[in-house]
Amino acid sequence: MKSYGQLCSIARALDAVGDRWTLLIVRELLIQGPSRFGEVQRGLPGIATNLLTQRLRDLEANGVVTRESSPGATGVPTYRLTDRGTALDGVLRELLKWGAPTVPDAPRDAIFQMHWLSQPARFLLQDHRPTEPAVVIRFGTLDDGFDLTAARESWQSSPASSTRAPAPASRVQDLSWSRCCREPCP
Repeated sequence: MKSYGQLCSIARALDAVGDRWTLLIVRELLIQGPSRFGEVQRGLPGIATNLLTQRLRDLEANGVVTRESSPGATGVPTYRLTDRGTALDGVLRELLKWGAPTVPDAPRDAIFQMHWLSQPARFLLQDHRPTEPAVVIRFGTLDDGFDLTAARESWQSSPASSTRAPAPASRVQDLSWSRCCREPCP
């Protein structure tokens, strides 16, 4: 890992998380929670195995990620964000807002994974019917998706799970748009 060698908090932060792929690894761990190597790699199409290994080592050395033994899987580590790593959530939120206007101009062959939408959904939606019962709305599939739970004026995002029952399809459009938008959405 190279350093800018500057006594500046921005340069020091970039020393830790400024390399290519690094913040996308953090994005995956924020979305998925503790994950095995292959789970992180699935969310990063195009990253070489050796590069992901190096970035995870660098993140661990910088106190952003910890590597722990997986429960029930001998020798297979799980990667988890530390409190310092979780604190990057706000940084990614600002990058999301900054980068959003460029999405329509992305190349036609740009890769998309449904679970990546969980970050903007979590940051941008609001529950405008907080007194109604909680509702779970599923986006995507169990393999590549996420569940949004609207409850008590907030939206919580988590990886799609078979243990949560999403709202019936007939209610999803009405529930989701009326709960998150003040005015009718197209």
